[in-house]
Amino acid sequence: MGEFRLAPFSYSKDHLYFDLSLNGRDEEILISGGETFLGDQNNLNIHAEIKRVNLEQLNFLLRDYVKDADGTLQANWDISGSISLGTQWLPEAA
Repeated sequence: MGEFRLAPFSYSKDHLYFDLSLNGRDEEILISGGETFLGDQNNLNIHAEIKRVNLEQLNFLLRDYVKDADGTLQANWDISGSISLGTQWLPEAA
């Protein structure tokens, strides 16, 4: 595996932002996004970019299910939507 980096969370009364990455010889994955707290309905926006993952890693990680995996995975995802958690999950006012 490579270097895992999680930037400090940026957090305010009504917003959370995160940024993480995994960089190594066989992988480069970037994920960033945030959540905006709007009462009991929260908006979620996440961007995930898999620049490179060597699929041969699956041979070891999932050896009971996968064998002879070969190639490279690349992908981009943008995830947005809303989540209703109820008021017990709301951050307390500072």
